[in-house]
Amino acid sequence: MKSRRRVAAIALGVAVLASVGGYAAGAHIQSPAEVAARTAPPEAAPILVPTEMRLLQTDVIARGTARFVAPQSVSVAASSLKIDPGIVTQLPLLQDQLGEGAVAAAASGRPVFVLQGAEPMYRDLGPGAQGPDVQQLEEALARLGYQPGPIDGVYDAETEAAVSAWYLSSGWQPFEATAEQLNTIRALQQDTVSAQKDRLSADDAVASAGADLASARAARSAAQASASTASLEVQAAQADATAANDAAALDVAAKKAARDSLRDGTASDGERLAADQAVRAAEADLAIAKAAAQTAAEAEATAQQAIDVARAEADASNTAAAAEVATKTAERDAIYADPTSTPQEREAADTALQVARSAAAATRAAGEAAIQSATDAHTAAIRDLDIANQQIVRAEADLADAVAYRAAIDDPAARAAALAAAEADLAAAEAAAEATRIAGETAVRRAQDSASAAAADAAAAGTSVSAAGRTLSNAKAQRTIVDDMLAQMNDDLAGAETLAGVQVPADEVVFLPTVPVRVESLDVVPGDALAGPIFTATQLQLAIDTSLPLDEAPLVAVGMPVQIDEPSLGINGTGTVTRVADAPGTDGADGYHVYVEVKVDEAPTSIVGASVRLTIPIESTGGETLAVPLSALVLAADGTSRVQVQRNGVLEFVTVEPGLSAGGYVAVTPVGGHLDPGELVVIGFDQGTTPGA
Repeated sequence: MKSRRRVAAIALGVAVLASVGGYAAGAHIQSPAEVAARTAPPEAAPILVPTEMRLLQTDVIARGTARFVAPQSVSVAASSLKIDPGIVTQLPLLQDQLGEGAVAAAASGRPVFVLQGAEPMYRDLGPGAQGPDVQQLEEALARLGYQPGPIDGVYDAETEAAVSAWYLSSGWQPFEATAEQLNTIRALQQDTVSAQKDRLSADDAVASAGADLASARAARSAAQASASTASLEVQAAQADATAANDAAALDVAAKKAARDSLRDGTASDGERLAADQAVRAAEADLAIAKAAAQTAAEAEATAQQAIDVARAEADASNTAAAAEVATKTAERDAIYADPTSTPQEREAADTALQVARSAAAATRAAGEAAIQSATDAHTAAIRDLDIANQQIVRAEADLADAVAYRAAIDDPAARAAALAAAEADLAAAEAAAEATRIAGETAVRRAQDSASAAAADAAAAGTSVSAAGRTLSNAKAQRTIVDDMLAQMNDDLAGAETLAGVQVPADEVVFLPTVPVRVESLDVVPGDALAGPIFTATQLQLAIDTSLPLDEAPLVAVGMPVQIDEPSLGINGTGTVTRVADAPGTDGADGYHVYVEVKVDEAPTSIVGASVRLTIPIESTGGETLAVPLSALVLAADGTSRVQVQRNGVLEFVTVEPGLSAGGYVAVTPVGGHLDPGELVVIGFDQGTTPGA
């Protein structure tokens, strides 16, 4: 009993030990999946950065040196008012800025003023002077606060007063003329008046010759028109003769056929029907001939009226043109009689009169041509009416013959009489045909004679035109001579008047395109003669010269903004590209670089002569835009671009349209979704560390 219990206890113990051992062994045994899971690296963590609103741009960087722009040599012109150039006694200092009205220098007690103007001072200016240089002097005086009167390019009394006030207020005496110069002016004025009278006579000669030429041309045109009409009349006469001969031949043939039919003595039903039709046709031809005659008569009456209208219109037009010539002649004479009239007014009056005379000649020629044309049309209408009347006579005879022939077919007794009549008609038709031939030949010869005469008249008219043209050319040549004399006298008078009153000597003013200017260097020293260049000036505008490599130059264009800086010198400013050379190797650049000029918009004065850095934005978003790092962009299988955004602890893709890329960032625009500034996007994943490593 005890031994059974011991065995049971041992068995129970073994079982317990076996269970414990199995559990322990099971705790240390793992499947392959469990082993792989336990040995795999930890899950990768996303690297997140926020989206930003930022300005993106790509730049070209270069270095350049600043300078003042537009260096120019400032020179004085020689003055004919002074025997010798003055001696320089005063000069500006280097770096001086000279504004409009400033005294740039002085010589022998006379000033040299600086004024703004595009045209250089090349002559002395005074009363009577005219031109663009006078106008720019007036403009400068007005800007300085003086009153030169109308700014019209004429140096008049108001301009003279303004110049005097300008000199006096600047502390200088105006330059004035002598009594001898005034006497010279009066003598030249008298000579000019005499030359102006000669000019009037020359104008009259030219106008008269021009009118004669216009008349000759009108006569030539009329003669040529007559010759052309005569040529057409020859063709018409030939055509009429041919048509008349053809009609006469047909008439003879018809008369012969009628006679032959009557001779046969027999008539079929078909011949009777034909005879009936011939009667009806003859009646229709007679009606047509009468209608044509009526139309021709009306056309002849209309053509006669057209001649009357053309003559009346020509008379009215010639009267109006003559009145216009008289008006322009009176206006011109009044202008020349007015001592205050200007050369421009006199020239305009001469031109207006010449135009009126030419218009009168043209009007007269046009009227004569219109009358001739109407006369030619009337002649043609009369001819057409004669032809129409002749056609009526022939149609009436044809109708009578057709009626007689039809009656003779059915009346044997009348047939003999009809036959005799047919014989007589045939003989008459043959005689008429011969007469028609002779008349046609006569009409053609007459038309040819008229054409020859018209051609001769046209040739003679052409000779007259040539002669009138030579006369006009001679008159114009004579007027040119008078014009040259008058122009020389006007020049002499203008020169003399320039010397009278208050003058502006050529060596006392320098016109510069832009003021103020800066004195760069001096070309003379006190004691030198005031002649030619006196100093070199620049504009106050700064520019920077630089050059770019061949691969960067095409990226830069005129108008682009430029950032200027040089931290070591404390320089910071802005500018604009004003020029890019067309080819490398110009303006001091070597063959591998292209010259570029930058206008300085704003910068400290210490920039002059300094080497500075230039930053030129080539491409820019133009303002802040939504941007992400380049590494945040992911290319999808369909070719679109995406970024991965973390939202509520979950990563999701947003499709975007990439834009400008610069500085490691790229501009993005959400497509079909949204992406806000500050949202976190994935730029990569942190893989962590591998267990056991």
